[in-house]
Amino acid sequence: MVNILKERLNLQDALLCKGKYFHVRCCAHILNLIVQDGLKAAGGALCKIRESVKYVKASEGRLREFKKCIEEVHLNNVEGGFLRLEVCTRWNATYMMLKSAIRYRRAFISLSYNDKNYKICPSIEEWDRAENICNFLAPFYNITNLISGSSYTTSNLYFMQVALIEMELNRNLKSQDEVVKDMAKRMKEKFDKYWSECSITLALGNVLDPTSKLDFLNFCFKKLDPIGFEDKVDKVKDGLYDLFDAYQNNMVATSSSRNTQSHSFGQPLGKTSFLKEYRQEKIQKISNDGKSELEIYLDEKLASESSFSIGGRILHKYRNCLLPNTVYSKSGGDIIVGITKCSIDLGHNVVYFIIHFVIYFELLDD
Repeated sequence: MVNILKERLNLQDALLCKGKYFHVRCCAHILNLIVQDGLKAAGGALCKIRESVKYVKASEGRLREFKKCIEEVHLNNVEGGFLRLEVCTRWNATYMMLKSAIRYRRAFISLSYNDKNYKICPSIEEWDRAENICNFLAPFYNITNLISGSSYTTSNLYFMQVALIEMELNRNLKSQDEVVKDMAKRMKEKFDKYWSECSITLALGNVLDPTSKLDFLNFCFKKLDPIGFEDKVDKVKDGLYDLFDAYQNNMVATSSSRNTQSHSFGQPLGKTSFLKEYRQEKIQKISNDGKSELEIYLDEKLASESSFSIGGRILHKYRNCLLPNTVYSKSGGDIIVGITKCSIDLGHNVVYFIIHFVIYFELLDD
């Protein structure tokens, strides 16, 4: 379906770079597939804990008995909430179930002494293994929550999170726990299937963050592939320049078309048309040292993160009814204000490129 849609839009010349960046896989969905594959290897190790939680929550009587056990082992004020049931279709629910059960580990052991019908209490080794699995899954849970956020921009976060996932998998491939090691192996195979090749679109979102640019890309690629990291960085740079040129040509063509229409109807050259003409000339201008605006942007020093702080202004019930154009204008305004604060003159074309890329990526994410 995606290929058909892509072909139809390319016939109308409606896609930038022939649709090279049109289809972006949902990171949260891929992460879900990766972790689900790993949990298949841990199924047996978690079986008793899963059944123990079901046992306690199956009736009011068992629940009362379990709460007595909680008091006996002094876990009344434990933080993080009570036992959570698993939802088999959602791996994060499995993680939450596991985390909640581990908090009440001593209460389950106490229940095994007080309730003769409870015969599925995990052994000490099984509890220890469950803790290892829980610690292994914790970063994936946190990353899923981060990239699924809706009250802040996430387009500049994806690449770093994908890099962290790969580093975490590589680390656990050497785990002393055989189950965790097997989980990491399965998950790495699934990871390589979807993300073995650097996702240029994900990386572009990071490059267009003035606090990271190419420096962070170099750092991540060098950590993951000390030998071939330069080729991967060059690949991202090529994609960045291709996309920038496409935006630039698109702006020039649009501006020329509008000017032609304006003059064809005999309209005077007003203030708006005059500014458009100035901007078009600025887009085509090359600086004295032969660098384009994009090259100047990449060469400038990194901006401070505080310069781009939005001061806690997030979408809430009073802001979520704004018209799209108003929201986009505000987003662009925040970026431009930040640029002004740190004295970075990105140029009209680069600002246009950054704002529209972020908006485009956020729409894909939705």
